[in-house]
Amino acid sequence: ESVRILHLQRALAMRVGNSKVTKMKWIKNNPSKIRGYYREHKDWMDEFGSRLQVPPTGIGQKELCEWMGKQAKTKRVIIIDPISIVDQDLHKNAWDSDRLFIKKTEEIAKKNGVSIINVSHPRGEGYRPSLDNIKGSKAWPNFTHNVLWMEPIEKTNVFIRNWPGTLECEINRRMHLLKARVGECEYSAALGFLFDHTTLRLHEVGLIVPKPKEKK
Repeated sequence: ESVRILHLQRALAMRVGNSKVTKMKWIKNNPSKIRGYYREHKDWMDEFGSRLQVPPTGIGQKELCEWMGKQAKTKRVIIIDPISIVDQDLHKNAWDSDRLFIKKTEEIAKKNGVSIINVSHPRGEGYRPSLDNIKGSKAWPNFTHNVLWMEPIEKTNVFIRNWPGTLECEINRRMHLLKARVGECEYSAALGFLFDHTTLRLHEVGLIVPKPKEKK
């Protein structure tokens, strides 16, 4: 989605821990700083950039499956972001088209030993984390193996599992485990994260658990 330079800028910002790298005004006012970042991380950017591909507008599921089949021969993980931008052209019915697409990608994953991650969005602003609120047809929650929902929230304190007890921590992101085909997590389990706007980095805090009962 979008243009290639945007993704590379954000990746470099995360690499150096400076979100200002994504701001054109800051780049213009700090040419020596940005050149220094580029010289220091050029090899990494070239390697990372070789893994980014921006598809043409209007790409369909059929063409995407062919591309994924080729990528799976040399890659370990394939991420499509966002999957909702892809045209449903495997069947005239949206549900069947998504079902066939998921089936084909599952075959690619099994044959080549790769993991495939499809990034989607909520149906609209204000939708709560739920399998029913994922953008696209109901085939997605029905046939995918795992569904994770990252929810931005105001900074809040929660209790995190810290064996053998719990630890109170601050988070501003909550990842809901809505579906886990092979897993032992409890129903409606969630992980806490802390997103740092100054570095654009996401830090995992841990598994959110209920507030411990006070001992009498």
